[in-house]
Amino acid sequence: HEPGGFEWILHDDAENSVFSFIRKSRNNDQIVVLVNATPVVRDNYRVGVPSPGFYEEIFNSDAEVYGGANSGNAGGIPSEQMGYHGKEHSVVVQLPPLATVFFKLRDYLVKRGFRTPVNVENPLVDTFMTRRAAAAKQ
Repeated sequence: HEPGGFEWILHDDAENSVFSFIRKSRNNDQIVVLVNATPVVRDNYRVGVPSPGFYEEIFNSDAEVYGGANSGNAGGIPSEQMGYHGKEHSVVVQLPPLATVFFKLRDYLVKRGFRTPVNVENPLVDTFMTRRAAAAKQ
């Protein structure tokens, strides 16, 4: 456990009962974690992210497989070049009620030229999203 593996993004949104942070691995993988501690969906909730690119939703505690309502972010979201929470980029997410969601920056989309905003008409992104949706249904 190293202190460099954790960074707060948002820890003071008492009005919405939301907090978020980044978990970092030794090889610089970064997971953005958001927690909604209320029974209210937070639509269009903006949060700062560490880098530009596509953030895949890799965990959602509101998924049907966990007994949830399956509300979320359709597999992932592109960042926008809009500063927020001290970061140069941000994402707008749907936060399910009483839920935790994890987002992971997918560098391979950025390396292939799919920078923000991600072109969802692109076959690679479409295949990625379709594969993610199919996996969620299983």
